[in-house]
Amino acid sequence: MIGDPPLPKFYLLGLQYGDTESEDSDMKKAVYYFKRCLEEKELENPEHIAFVEFQIGKLSLEKTLDSNSVKSCIDLIVKSAKNDCESAQLYLGGAFFFGNEFIQKDEQQGVYWFNKSSEAGNFLARYFVAVSYWNGDGVVKDKKKAVKLAETIPTDEYPGAAHLLGTAYSNGLGTLKDSEKAVEYFLIAAERGNALSQYELGLAYSSGDGVIENRETAFHWFHLSAENGYSKAQGWLGVLYTAGQGVEQDDALARYWTELGSNGGDALAKGLLEGFHEAEIIEFPAPSKLNLKNRNLKSTIQSISDEELYSLMTPKQKEKIFNLMQSAENLEKRHVFKTPSLDLIEEGENEAIEYKETYEFNTATKKKDRSLRFVVVKEITGFLNTGDGVILIGVSDDQQITGIE
Repeated sequence: MIGDPPLPKFYLLGLQYGDTESEDSDMKKAVYYFKRCLEEKELENPEHIAFVEFQIGKLSLEKTLDSNSVKSCIDLIVKSAKNDCESAQLYLGGAFFFGNEFIQKDEQQGVYWFNKSSEAGNFLARYFVAVSYWNGDGVVKDKKKAVKLAETIPTDEYPGAAHLLGTAYSNGLGTLKDSEKAVEYFLIAAERGNALSQYELGLAYSSGDGVIENRETAFHWFHLSAENGYSKAQGWLGVLYTAGQGVEQDDALARYWTELGSNGGDALAKGLLEGFHEAEIIEFPAPSKLNLKNRNLKSTIQSISDEELYSLMTPKQKEKIFNLMQSAENLEKRHVFKTPSLDLIEEGENEAIEYKETYEFNTATKKKDRSLRFVVVKEITGFLNTGDGVILIGVSDDQQITGIE
């Protein structure tokens, strides 16, 4: 507009050459024009002057463009930060908190400058302050204060803050436990690519904690988290593909994701991987000979008429078949999970009942052997692949109780 003062020439040139995304980017020229800006006193606003000083100190420090010492560059950035330059405060917060090749790590100094920037309205700095209070890095741990700070941050722009709040409400840390609210925050972060929140949503939909249980949706979030490199989610995908929960059972993909999770350090994946051995398919435990015979007999009975059946039998045989049919009918009416343990032992091993004499105590060596756990995990996975089943630990194959009396 007519009458408006002209834009500061050297200041604009400094911004132009200092823009790293511009084709004209030239850090040496940027520092030169920023210095000319100060020499010519183009700016009157103290905050603008502090920003230019910050640019000169930062570019000179990182690009080593002139003979200024490292100390003088840092001093210039500190001067700018003390003069309320928010960018300088944020820069010093990160430099001190994480440390770099020019500034020695000092978490307390880092939080101090992050807090200054946060008070000036910088939400990224406020997020770092919240995380510091959450973890107790550079300050005394205070989860309530962390939650209070995080709740002032626009979570749609800073998904890390949404994840922190989701974790707080999920576990009742720094605030009251609220599973539904936790899911709301996890969803905000997960939709913006936060792998940890995607994993937490997978857990929530698997257990029905804060949402309606949905295995397919659980798989969806676990898969996104796993693709984003989160090893715990990769381990869970191995379990889901092995069991065929929320997705079609696939041994090859089960092993693929389990190996990725194991390589990433996930304990669940490491344990499952040891259970694969050389076989890719986990077979279901075979029924005992007695139960196989009874099942075949039952099938034969159902294939012929009552008249034909009774014409072939003696009175004792008729009584035996009647008792067998009655027993089978009773078993069909009663789910295996509702069957008393002694009845399960009397029934014998079959497609829904499996005995294991021990869980991790080796009865031969009389020592603890954690590798035995994977045998139990294998049987559990077999049940998940096919249908419901019960494993009785402390019962031998010959139906003798050997466990805790």
